[in-house]
Amino acid sequence: MLKASDMICINFKTGQVEIPANAAGVQIHSATHKRRPDVHAVCHAHSIYGRAYSALGKPLEMLNQDVCNFYNAHSVYTSYGGVALAAEERENIAAALGNGKATVLMNHGLLTVVQTVDEAAFSYRVLERSCRVQLLVDAAVAGGKMEKGWLGK
Repeated sequence: MLKASDMICINFKTGQVEIPANAAGVQIHSATHKRRPDVHAVCHAHSIYGRAYSALGKPLEMLNQDVCNFYNAHSVYTSYGGVALAAEERENIAAALGNGKATVLMNHGLLTVVQTVDEAAFSYRVLERSCRVQLLVDAAVAGGKMEKGWLGK
């Protein structure tokens, strides 16, 4: 459950963070906001299925209606270099997002961007569940006796 204490507010004019915050998180979010003025909320976390799926370094497949929210609107950032404190790392993550709604950060986690905080949390949850479904489907077809069902374009 997302709580007010889970959120931080950054004044981009002054650079002031209103409460103590994770420095790497501030770096990732601030670069995203600077690059994408249309984005008002960023959700980033290191969830179980997001981290597991991110290790594969590939985009999600359109296997069900939920993941279709990210059709041609998500990317994979494969150059993760550790804690994102360097300016180059944060800019690269923001660039990987491009104009999309989400990025899978390889060996790291997930990031979603939208207009409102509740929308960001909801979008993140949909992306996390989509990672879980992808992992389950991949495991089910791994033996070669079953095939994936794909949604049409």
